[in-house]
Amino acid sequence: MKKVLQVGMSLTFICSISAAILSFVYQKTKPLIDLEREKSIKIAQKEVLPRAVTFETNKIKEREFSIGYNDGDQQEGIVMNVSVKGYSGKIDMIVGVNNEREISGLKVLQHTETPGLGAKITRENFLKQFYGNKDCDLVLKKESPSGKIDAITGATISSRAVTMGTKKCLNWVNENYYLKDK
Repeated sequence: MKKVLQVGMSLTFICSISAAILSFVYQKTKPLIDLEREKSIKIAQKEVLPRAVTFETNKIKEREFSIGYNDGDQQEGIVMNVSVKGYSGKIDMIVGVNNEREISGLKVLQHTETPGLGAKITRENFLKQFYGNKDCDLVLKKESPSGKIDAITGATISSRAVTMGTKKCLNWVNENYYLKDK
């Protein structure tokens, strides 16, 4: 009995020290990780709304988005982050919508989809299908005769998730935000 108690106390001590070290490392690295995430989001904003030079963050109905402006301070469109449920977990994306209410760009920021299948949602040839499309066009070809988006073979759920997330952004813009005409 005494031996079991000694082993239990030793394990408790080792686990406590390990937890303290992990907590310390987390506290030291969290600000750096957050800073890098912010940098990657700023780069992605410029990728999905290429004519915009500066971005101003706003909020309507608890929904945060950024308005993109060109170098002449004219509005080019908006950029929104969206998260959707994919096959293996959450897919975080950033979507650009120009003043014509068309998708100007789309980028997958983070996902846990299956490598070699669902992970193909990050490929440019898949994402480019969305560019220039409007709300009613965002349907997979295999789900509707009017669909314009080719699903990735073997990754229909992931393809559908990206399509639905993009459509979700466009629907929000159409219902809640006035995009200024050029």
